Amino acid sequence: MKEAVLHPFIDAFTIHRRVAELALQIKREFTGTELAVVSVLKGSFMFTADLVRRLYEEKVPIQIDFLQVSSYGSGTESSGNLKLTQDLSMDIRGHHVLLVDDILDTGRTSAFVHEHLKERDPAWLKTCMFLDKPARRVVPFKPDFVGFTVPDAFVVGYGLDFDGRYRERPDLSLVRFKDGSPELQFSFQVREGAICLKGRLDSAGAGPLGESLMNWTGSLVLDMKELAFLDRGGADLIQKACSRASGAGWPVKIRKAAPEIRRLLEESGIAAVVWFA
Repeated sequence: MKEAVLHPFIDAFTIHRRVAELALQIKREFTGTELAVVSVLKGSFMFTADLVRRLYEEKVPIQIDFLQVSSYGSGTESSGNLKLTQDLSMDIRGHHVLLVDDILDTGRTSAFVHEHLKERDPAWLKTCMFLDKPARRVVPFKPDFVGFTVPDAFVVGYGLDFDGRYRERPDLSLVRFKDGSPELQFSFQVREGAICLKGRLDSAGAGPLGESLMNWTGSLVLDMKELAFLDRGGADLIQKACSRASGAGWPVKIRKAAPEIRRLLEESGIAAVVWFA
């Protein structure tokens, strides 16, 4: 088995805050008298547990059921062969149904399960994904609720595993393998709701981590204390991410930016949508 090295990515505080926000979003759109939550095992068990507790606090009546689809073998890639290994025990005909899963990547599993539930004739069917990896999409699929949009990287913790390990962790980590690959020039870690940028963010080296900022959901707080370098291309990427968040009505803040980095950001026109702290 490959030797995995974990790099902290999204902390437990940020996850729990986002789950609370999702419960509020779901409550606003839910119009029925009882919500049937369908959790896809195994990866979504922790997310589902926290989400239904929050929905309970929001006074949303709930039934819970589970199904399981086999698609991942031992490793980091989907096999692409889907098989329903555990079906629902309840009849969802005429029910308001929320499908909850841990991660949307290729879209194959999500589309397969969604179609399976749709054939059961529910009155209302929505999907809630803890994580979305749009860069991995093969089958078009658009979820109704998303916790976090993440880059094309292997992530573990909070129910997600690598060879059965790390599911119990309360946070998320990026997995890197000891295979001689060079260290990332740019990375970020989410701590207490703030995205802490680290390393060199330029137009050539941002990669999927940099692009994932463009799809961030919720308030956008960028901590630049450990950002060592930023070029105009990197500044434009940050400006677009901040404008998107501001346009959606989310608060946007940049803190601890070095003077030369702040100057470059201001030249990109970011000052119109962001508050510097």
